[in-house]
Amino acid sequence: MPITPSQQNNNFLNLSDTPNSYSGQGGKLVAVNDTANALAFGAVPTAAYTMDNPPVNPSIYDDEFDGTTLNTTKWSWLLAGAPSSGVESYGVSKGKIWATVGWDSYYSANWTEMHSLSQSAPNTSFTIFAKVNMYQAIGGFYGIFMADRLNTPIHRGFCLGIGNYDYIQQVSCASFSRTADGSIGSLSSGSFVAGNGCYLKMVWNNSTKIMYNYVSPDGYSWWTQPFYNSAWSITPSVFGLFWWAYCSTSKTPHIDRGGASFDFFRVTLP
Repeated sequence: MPITPSQQNNNFLNLSDTPNSYSGQGGKLVAVNDTANALAFGAVPTAAYTMDNPPVNPSIYDDEFDGTTLNTTKWSWLLAGAPSSGVESYGVSKGKIWATVGWDSYYSANWTEMHSLSQSAPNTSFTIFAKVNMYQAIGGFYGIFMADRLNTPIHRGFCLGIGNYDYIQQVSCASFSRTADGSIGSLSSGSFVAGNGCYLKMVWNNSTKIMYNYVSPDGYSWWTQPFYNSAWSITPSVFGLFWWAYCSTSKTPHIDRGGASFDFFRVTLP
């Protein structure tokens, strides 16, 4: 005998292969059970972790650049070098900070000014993370740094960044030492990268005074960037982001500025 709609039992709990109570199941989803023969309530799956998501508990040093202006209570601009050119323009928008910087007047010597946004570093171990994207990729070096100091005639530090050297895009480490003439120190050989962006990580162990550098194309898989993963004779007092614009005058075309943006700057502590 056919069953009419009015005779059907349309209560979910009264079906033979479903749970018999809603009690304590608020916010859960219905899914096939482990034995694949009935329906059951289950927890809502959590989203996969990604470096592009802000941390749940950010540090006081973190900046997601999700406003429209730079947080000047946290950051200080500094031009490290002869003041012949500087940050031509910068802005904060759409979850990024971007800047275009000019070459110095001594580019025939193939060194340049290091423009930075800096904060005071904690007197403890820490790890810096950042995501960088070049938008003017011929020449230039952009990334994260730590240094003993930046606002005195002489300072020393190390930086990790992405750049385009002789039209080969790569990630490199560099030491820098600003003296009275603003000169910059040595640059390491780099790891080749595809595209104009990557994730960067610098780890400082305050007990051993050793720094470690890492790079990732996706924020999941990290590989060690060699050079300067060794004991350091000084303790960093500042860290932050840098824009280092340069280009060999022997290359064609020779451009007069460089630019990059950062999606975030984050610091984790022990």
